[in-house]
Amino acid sequence: MRYLDGIRLLCIAIFISETAGENADFERFASEVLSFINETTTYVPRSNNDEFFGNGSNSDSALDHGTYDFIIVGSGSAGGVLVNRLTEVENFTVLLVEAGSEDPFASKVLGLYTYLMQSSYDWGYYTSAQKFAFLANTDRKSKYYRGKALGGSSTINGGGNTRGSTTDYDKWAELGNDGWSFEECLPYFKKMEKADFSVDIDDEFHGFDGPVHTEELLNAFIELGKTEGDYNGEDQFVVSRLQSLLDYNTRSGTAHSYLRPILNRTNLVVSLESLATKIIISGNAATGIEFWKNGTKYTASVTKEVILSAGVINSPQLLMLSGIGPKEELDKHGIETIVDLPVGQYFSDQTAFQGMFYR
Repeated sequence: MRYLDGIRLLCIAIFISETAGENADFERFASEVLSFINETTTYVPRSNNDEFFGNGSNSDSALDHGTYDFIIVGSGSAGGVLVNRLTEVENFTVLLVEAGSEDPFASKVLGLYTYLMQSSYDWGYYTSAQKFAFLANTDRKSKYYRGKALGGSSTINGGGNTRGSTTDYDKWAELGNDGWSFEECLPYFKKMEKADFSVDIDDEFHGFDGPVHTEELLNAFIELGKTEGDYNGEDQFVVSRLQSLLDYNTRSGTAHSYLRPILNRTNLVVSLESLATKIIISGNAATGIEFWKNGTKYTASVTKEVILSAGVINSPQLLMLSGIGPKEELDKHGIETIVDLPVGQYFSDQTAFQGMFYR
């Protein structure tokens, strides 16, 4: 075992020791964690999705997977919530199609997120070459981590609970997106949250009865001339303790908070390790999807809606594979254009800076 991994394992062990319980076999736990870490050190990201297609012999025919009221593609931070809420209505039938597998044991430990990002639970995406970013990286490209498991990216990320700037939401509303101002979104932020902090927070901006647990993880190291505050409160430009998605030392991601508690609902069907490849469109309506699982192609139909929540990369990709996107781009790949729209264009992500402070 490498020295650094030994230190990390010790820190992780201390962090979750109470979670394991008094009678838990800690040696078995340590063995599982070390085994996972060792697997990630030799893991080589896939460059394609051949794992879903097998030999492709069934590409001309498809098995009928049934008809549902709703089909949801992707079980991440959006899809998981929708699955939970829609299946509360007993008369609704829901099919959840997720390309990844079960969320792994290692994902319960928030401190293992750097290893999760280097594993088969990540899609293995890279950005294109950037003009003004990643100047120190090879070819000016960077990995772009996206979760490939039950719970999506909330299963592999660092678990930080940070809302967007209030002005971002308000700008969305100004552009004509009714219902997306910060004031209108805030009740839903509060509804999902179960805040548990030992420091003062702005109660007006937090929820205390939701399924997603938030706790403080680390103290701020320096105040930099500003008073300590709540960055998810009224004033977001403050020095603050990190607020993390934790439920008593266990990751409180979408799988933990929204999906696992309801997987036994009889009106829910979950198909894991299933890659959606096309939305079936009839006229101006989506009537179902095609997806691949274990080398077999399936079709599933809907009576109400197909909901795409496959993330910022896979959702626009699926739209374009289905003929909804820029005609010029679709023509390059021999895809018939159904609707000419700038799908997949103008994507950008926020800049983040990390630093260490000593005193």
